Amino acid sequence: MGGGFQEGIDVSQANGKVDWPALKKSGIAFGYARATEGLGDLDERFPTHYAAMRAAGIPRGASHRLHPQYDARQQALQFIRRLMPPKPGDLPPAVVVDSDGRQNAAAIVGALQTWLDVVETALKRTPVVCTAPFFWNDFLAGTTAFARYPLWVVEATSRGQPRLPSGFVDHTMWRRDCGTLAGVDGAAGRNRFNGPLDALRRFAGY
Repeated sequence: MGGGFQEGIDVSQANGKVDWPALKKSGIAFGYARATEGLGDLDERFPTHYAAMRAAGIPRGASHRLHPQYDARQQALQFIRRLMPPKPGDLPPAVVVDSDGRQNAAAIVGALQTWLDVVETALKRTPVVCTAPFFWNDFLAGTTAFARYPLWVVEATSRGQPRLPSGFVDHTMWRRDCGTLAGVDGAAGRNRFNGPLDALRRFAGY
């Protein structure tokens, strides 16, 4: 994408109070909050984080952590119920792929595709795939079947750009590390959107 970058964070119930107005003033341009994980695991802080981001005028997104050993369609429906309907300024939904659930590559790929299909059909937004290169290449056998989805790559590195999982030619977001920030209880994911502010706003549907 290029053209500069925008700083963002991602949070979960591990983060208590988050001062979103202060974060916006400090230059945080977007945020994601975990909504669900697996099947039956609802993040108790999600409604608070999600509402507070909108109130602060920060483009917001919701994520789900996929557990491929459980019914992927039911995981998707659980996620959809937590945030439907999307509004202008909401970033595309994201699915975090970092657990193999003791499943083989074909099963993980199938669960991921099912989740993506159900969520995209219901929300009319193309979801984001969030994963680390080593996990994708090892546990999903480096599949190239998901190239059309925006990539949120997870990699801690001192390089100026992250490595990409097989099948992707660019990244939309980059989770660079996890650490403390003023205004956030606990460690939060620190991210960059790969593009200028107007591209981030388009991505959020403004």
